Amino acid sequence: MSAQLKTNQCFQNDKNQTNVKATASNTSCDFCFRRDAQLKSCQRCMTARYCGKKFQQLHWERHKYICQAAGRINAIEVPIELFQEKVPRGKQCIMVCRTHPSLEPKGPRYVSPPPKDGSRFIVKLQTWEGLKSNECLDPRGYVSDEYDPNKATISIYDRSRHLDFRIVDKPRIYHLIMECGMTGAGMYLAKKLFCWAAYKDTETIRIFTHEFPPVQKW
Repeated sequence: MSAQLKTNQCFQNDKNQTNVKATASNTSCDFCFRRDAQLKSCQRCMTARYCGKKFQQLHWERHKYICQAAGRINAIEVPIELFQEKVPRGKQCIMVCRTHPSLEPKGPRYVSPPPKDGSRFIVKLQTWEGLKSNECLDPRGYVSDEYDPNKATISIYDRSRHLDFRIVDKPRIYHLIMECGMTGAGMYLAKKLFCWAAYKDTETIRIFTHEFPPVQKW
């Protein structure tokens, strides 16, 4: 039996860059339902949205019961860690950041660093299958720890590269990338996914999974 695809519309499929469209955000205030105002998200759960602090405070008596639960379900906390490469003695490891000619450039010269006041910003999550080798890989019979969700390496960075690190042992993030991510130019087996994120503190960021930002060109 086959089911017709209705809600999850795909795009860029002809360019080998398939991804589901971003989930629509709340378009009205959760308290007064006003639509013609700039909405700000609840900093705890990033789900409820309000057109002002007054209405957020008035709504708190009802919202507090689901705020903590929604925050746990919709966000993954990730410690900001420095990834240490195993470098042979006497050699240096230099990370070279390349941008495909068709994409927008990355780095501190092109965009400001992400806010650290709890506001959201966009990060790129990227797996590493096949990226550690410059050779063209045949996925048939290819075996690597990068296929193991508990061992796979994942890069996390924003466009300014002020936030730029790698993580392992995050199967929930790995599955999210492989399920909703897309391939890019020069990628053989790896995938990338753009997500909303926010600093929880100086050592931790939260990656939100209940909605995706528009696909970026960097």
